[in-house]
Amino acid sequence: MGIGRQIKHFTSLVVPRWLLFRGRMAGRKVALSFDDGPHQEHSPRILDVLGQAGVKATFFVVGEEAEKYPALVRRMLEEGHEVANHSYGHYALLDASPADYLADVLHCQKVLEDICGCDLEKSFRPPYGSIPPLVFLKLIRLGFRTVFWSVDSDDSRVEEAGQLVERFSRKPLVSGDVVLLHEDYRHTLEALPVLMDTVRQKGFDLVRCQDL
Repeated sequence: MGIGRQIKHFTSLVVPRWLLFRGRMAGRKVALSFDDGPHQEHSPRILDVLGQAGVKATFFVVGEEAEKYPALVRRMLEEGHEVANHSYGHYALLDASPADYLADVLHCQKVLEDICGCDLEKSFRPPYGSIPPLVFLKLIRLGFRTVFWSVDSDDSRVEEAGQLVERFSRKPLVSGDVVLLHEDYRHTLEALPVLMDTVRQKGFDLVRCQDL
C-alpha cells in the first residue's frame, strides 16, 4: 500500500464519519460501488443483475448524467441502493479552483435530491480520487463523508470481461473493503455476476458503502 493510501486508510479508521477508505467492520462485508453513471444502456442492466442476486450497492452519480436520466437515479434509490455524489461536472473539476470545486459538489447534491424528492446521505466520491484539502475540510463542516476505495477492480485498465474477472480474482479482500467499479464499461456489466460470486465465495456479504 503506497503512502497516500496508507494515510487515507489511517484517517478513515480515526474519523470514519468523515472519510471512508476501508470500513472498520465486525463480520465479513464488502461494499460494491459504481462510478460515473447513470448510463442509459448499462445502468438498467446493472440494476437487473444486482436485483437478481439480491445485492445492494452504492452508485456515485454524476449530476450532469443524472439530469439526462432521472428515472434511472430514482430506480436506484427505489430498489434499495445508495445514491451518492460524484460531482456535477466531473471532468470540469480537473482544473477547478477550490471554490468552484465545492460549488460543483453542492450543486450535484441539490440535483440528486431534487430528482429523488428527498434528502440523501451526504456522501461524496472525488473524481479521480483527488480532492483539494481545503474542500475536504469544508465538506466535513457541511456534514459530508468523503468516500474513496480500497480495492480497484481494474475495469478502467482492461477491455474484456474475462480480463477483468482474472484480475479481480487475484485481489485479496478483507472485511470493510470498498470495491471500485464503473457503470459506463460494457465489460464491467458482463463480468458483474462472476465478480459478485467471487466476493461471496471468499466468504463476504455484499453491502452499500453507507453500511460500512
